[in-house]
Amino acid sequence: MSRVIVLVRHGETSSNKEFDKRGLTDEGIERTLLLSSKIKRFLKGSSMMFCSNRVRSISTAEILARNLNIGFIKSDEFIIQGKKNISDMIRKSRLLGIKPAKTYIELEGYDSYKIEAPIDLACRWSEILSGYDRFDFIIIVGHEGGLDAFMRFSKSNVLYKSFDEYFGYSDFAVLEIN
Repeated sequence: MSRVIVLVRHGETSSNKEFDKRGLTDEGIERTLLLSSKIKRFLKGSSMMFCSNRVRSISTAEILARNLNIGFIKSDEFIIQGKKNISDMIRKSRLLGIKPAKTYIELEGYDSYKIEAPIDLACRWSEILSGYDRFDFIIIVGHEGGLDAFMRFSKSNVLYKSFDEYFGYSDFAVLEIN
């Protein structure tokens, strides 16, 4: 029996990347409202949602939960372990117009940076999700690097994605896992 996993990047936030507790902008709220109607067409069976403990993810999850009538759990399990160890590298790459997810996915020497490799993240998230196999439909609201890593390295089929290469604000991907 297959189930559906929807990966959602949080809505747009303020441009101050140094402020970790930033909420959604008005545009972020609007796009998340639109996003909920797009996700609704994939909704099936018993449903659950997870989000990271960051304000921007919680705000996005609250909007989706209200519009999709789904409960959610806040969890720091759905983030990249050790990401702070490459925050300077990500900041420099961002100044060059390189997406943080690209920096993370293409990094060499994960062990030397003490950061979780994308394949390890995909395995860890899959293990967490296996404990929730009673749900047919799971949404994970998170951040681009972790979402991209899971989409690329998990054993799943991509049924739909709203972007070309990397997650942008309020982008989502629908995966089928057997």
